[in-house]
Amino acid sequence: MKKFVIGVLTIALAALTLFTMTACDKIVKLEITLSLYDAEDEAMEEKTITFDMYENLAESAVNAVRDAVNGGAYDDCVFYVQSVRGTSVSSQLMFGGLKKSGKSYVKVEQAAVPTAEFEKNGVMGSNLKNLKGYLGLWRSWDSWKSYSTSGFDRSSAVIYMPTTDSISAYDGNFCVFAKYSAEDDLDVIESLIALLEDEDNYTEYTCYYTADADGKLALDAEGKPVWNIVATENFDDVDNVYDSEDDKTEESSKDTQYDSYTVQIPDENKIKIESIRIA
Repeated sequence: MKKFVIGVLTIALAALTLFTMTACDKIVKLEITLSLYDAEDEAMEEKTITFDMYENLAESAVNAVRDAVNGGAYDDCVFYVQSVRGTSVSSQLMFGGLKKSGKSYVKVEQAAVPTAEFEKNGVMGSNLKNLKGYLGLWRSWDSWKSYSTSGFDRSSAVIYMPTTDSISAYDGNFCVFAKYSAEDDLDVIESLIALLEDEDNYTEYTCYYTADADGKLALDAEGKPVWNIVATENFDDVDNVYDSEDDKTEESSKDTQYDSYTVQIPDENKIKIESIRIA
């Protein structure tokens, strides 16, 4: 009997060890190295934030982010805070949608992730929540359908990180796939957020689409809307800005998805991403 019990315990211990190893294998490390301005020392200091990406909870989301990192899709991308259609979404930092290009920025079309785990995993049925220092997969906007119905086929590898303790309205509608690895990482995240709360540390830009002479949405040679970005202080001097109010007819509802919006991008002498990699 004693040998039997020992045997059972040995098997159980081996199974537990195997389960632990398997669980660890499903955590993918995402490492972001950045320079942050330290007001006390009046100098930039290099910091690293490591996130645990939970492949066992959100395999499609994690794979999309890993592919974006390894394929260079995040190279030269910047953090930014966005306000769109008069609604502020400043309760999160965005990453992956804007990229540095010379002295300006360009819009990045990240790979689509139509199979991303939103309601199934994400914040539903897992220990990951929309909390400060967690990462989620963003949904592109379609004003005809809204986030709640369009996200499954309009999601992309653009990342958002809540800057408050909770964004409860996102629960079940956005895929949360990662969180900071250690308290030291959260300390760096807090410093990053604090810097972006000071208007002296960022420049505000206005993003807009071009309108044709009739006020309709202008399209390029590939049939895509023409996106532009300009410092907000110069936006009043811009002509041919698309406005859905000018394109509204009695037969159709107003479509606001191409209206102008603003972004706050940190100055490079205050916040600069040095590298992003799979550790």
